[in-house]
Amino acid sequence: MRLWTWQSKDFSLLDKSQKVESIKHSFYVNKHPNLNIRKKHREAYEKVFQKLDTNQLIWCFTNYNESIEKASIEEFEKIRHCLLWEIDVPDNEIIWYCNAAWNTLRTGEPAMPEGVWEIFHSSEYLFPKEAKRYESEFNKFWSGNTIEDLLNLVFLKKAVFDLGLPNARSTGCSGALVIHPVDIQKIIKNPFEIGRWWNGPTQKNWPINTDANILKIIPCRNCPGR
Repeated sequence: MRLWTWQSKDFSLLDKSQKVESIKHSFYVNKHPNLNIRKKHREAYEKVFQKLDTNQLIWCFTNYNESIEKASIEEFEKIRHCLLWEIDVPDNEIIWYCNAAWNTLRTGEPAMPEGVWEIFHSSEYLFPKEAKRYESEFNKFWSGNTIEDLLNLVFLKKAVFDLGLPNARSTGCSGALVIHPVDIQKIIKNPFEIGRWWNGPTQKNWPINTDANILKIIPCRNCPGR
């Protein structure tokens, strides 16, 4: 499967002797003005490392457009000065994780992942009451979990790409982790060789949801990835 990952400009996926420094290069761990946010992010990373028994993790986008949207370009390219790689990894070598659980674990508060937020945002105009209830149900579901609960919920058996919204811009609500080092043959686009190959930032064109049934239950309650 094709994946996209931002990495520090002094780190090469080709160099198997180099170590991935997820915490060292994290803006939220090291430079965010809110010290409590720094602390929560560091603790979240460390708990995931402990759970997987490794800190050599490559955090990936499953959708190219999401990797180059405005927020991604701002955080990874402008703030962290990272370069974008494209890799092709077999499904059995990918560790899938739930973005909703990860967002809650690292911030302490529920935050909708791209696909879930897309359903909410695309429904606000036609179905404001249903959309508000959908948002409230999502927040209630995730705010009721302890740290241990979230660690048990963060990893998935398979990715979730289809949340039922026609013409969805997002691929769903799952993220991908790959353990470093990556086989050189799996590297599709190397920014050290071809320079800045990615476009961006992209403009979000949100679809309009015309089916209130999509809002009846949040995807998390019957997650097909678990």
